[in-house]
Amino acid sequence: MSIFDIFKGGGKVNIFGKYNLLSTAGKFDTGYKQDTKGLIKFVKKHLKDGTLKRELDYKVSDENISETINKVKTSGHGIFYIPALIINNDEHDRVSGFKIMDVPFQNNHDEIDGKFKDLVILNISKNHEYWEKKIDYDGKIRSFSYQFINLDKEEYELLKPFEKKIMRKGDKLIDTYIDFYNTIHTGLLNTDKRKKYPIDQYRSFLGFEEI
Repeated sequence: MSIFDIFKGGGKVNIFGKYNLLSTAGKFDTGYKQDTKGLIKFVKKHLKDGTLKRELDYKVSDENISETINKVKTSGHGIFYIPALIINNDEHDRVSGFKIMDVPFQNNHDEIDGKFKDLVILNISKNHEYWEKKIDYDGKIRSFSYQFINLDKEEYELLKPFEKKIMRKGDKLIDTYIDFYNTIHTGLLNTDKRKKYPIDQYRSFLGFEEI
């Protein structure tokens, strides 16, 4: 049985819902080290003072659009598509969405037809059971993150076939997702360059379910 069989059937379609996000990058998460105790203390204080909403700058939500795909809306990076059948599947600790975006220049970019391209990966963690033991909150809490890969010309050519297809709704979108996933993990991230430097930028968040 393929590890992707659960992506295409036999599971329970679900959504993760609506979340407001607290940016933890820089303050509590450097990408190399996490100050979990400091983050918990910060959140508890704002919950006690009733001021947490002031700290929540971003929104993420999803809706089911087919038997296999959920559409994710983000306030920072637009739309992503994720497999609907693994959101609450115990065999997977997170679900990810992928897209290629035009972005401002970064140090590691090649210019491609007058533009600069990133592979953007949205990660939605299923660690709400961990957070409910740490913070008393009426809804679920889970971790979110973005990973950014500044594409050079060779990397972009590898992923270019998926740039438009991964944003195209339809019955074949789950197949496109699986092919894109495989190309990223067995192609892009398997190069000497990406074995040494898998990602170029990283942003982390703690998400609070809307209640």
